[in-house]
Amino acid sequence: MTIDTKDETSSKSKNVHFRSKDNEPYEDNKKASNKSGNEHERPAQATPETKIIQEDKGKGALASIQRFRQKCGDFVNSQVISIFIIILILVNSVMMGLATFPFVTESSSVYFAFEIIDLIFLIVFTIEIVLQLIFLGPALFQDGWLVFDFAIVAFSWGFFDAPSRDPNAGGGGSVKIFRAFRIFRALRLVTRIESLRDLVTALLGVMPRMAAIAVLLLIIFYIFAVMFTDLFGDLYRKGLTEEDYFSRLDLSLFTQFGMMTLDWAGVAREIMNIQECKEEFKDCDCATEEENCEKTFTWAWIPIITFVMISSFIVFNLVIAVICDAVAVLHDEEEAEEAAENDVDPAMLRKKVRVLKNQVNELTNSQTQMLDSIEFLTRQFKMAELSKRSKKSS
Repeated sequence: MTIDTKDETSSKSKNVHFRSKDNEPYEDNKKASNKSGNEHERPAQATPETKIIQEDKGKGALASIQRFRQKCGDFVNSQVISIFIIILILVNSVMMGLATFPFVTESSSVYFAFEIIDLIFLIVFTIEIVLQLIFLGPALFQDGWLVFDFAIVAFSWGFFDAPSRDPNAGGGGSVKIFRAFRIFRALRLVTRIESLRDLVTALLGVMPRMAAIAVLLLIIFYIFAVMFTDLFGDLYRKGLTEEDYFSRLDLSLFTQFGMMTLDWAGVAREIMNIQECKEEFKDCDCATEEENCEKTFTWAWIPIITFVMISSFIVFNLVIAVICDAVAVLHDEEEAEEAAENDVDPAMLRKKVRVLKNQVNELTNSQTQMLDSIEFLTRQFKMAELSKRSKKSS
């Protein structure tokens, strides 16, 4: 029994060992078949090295684009190109002015040459704005002057007509009006000149106060327009004036605008010289019977001069004072910025300047006193020598 048990035990162990050996190749084949099936079902995953290479390629492309944009910006914003563009703007502006003279408009060949040159200017300005757009991207539209230049170039192309030998050829008056706006390219010179740029900045800074002054001027205009219409509204209807100055409110406002520019004497004299028939000679002819007529508006200078003084002198001087104040504030801000950069207090700096001025004045006074003393000693020395010589001679 013991032997049988051992044999059975050994046989079981052998069988187990045998089955395990048989199973091992089966499991390996199964794993191999699963791997081959998975290889066919899904693609191989990218390795970390592949990802790094792809990222490097993307960074290289972006770096090359950035270098190209920087080169465009360095080129278009270089000093040589800026001066070249300024010269082109000046020449183009002068040529657009010359194009209005008869020697251009009456000669088809000269007019055609001007059109070709203007097209070349437009192409150059377009290349410039395209380079600026490549360099700045959407940030270009944050610069007001570049936006203005972009709009001018876009309008020039939008209403572009092919160069023609006929000055009257084109798309009509509206297109010519839009094309006339090309002269506003000259405003780009403001951005190149620091003093003009500061003045424009100052004007933009005082716009709120200028708006208040404009409201005040509008109130003054309206008050005097109603007054003039009531006082002199029927003069043109009666045939007493050659021009219709005050028959309606809008005409009164237009006349007042001319008077505000100090063109008021002619209107005042014409109204003051109006003659009407006296009450006892209602049907007289003042052109032939001056003795039966009288001047009825000799007092017209009073409201006219009052309006001119208020509108021209007071309001305009107020505008000038506001602008000067804005320029002074701008100058003070520049000094404060320079002092902040140098870590200097403007008040302390002014105090030191005053002290230095006093010291310079003191040194000047002491130098003057020293020169006077030297001159006095020189005279004394000369007098002593003369006295010695006189004694020796005697």
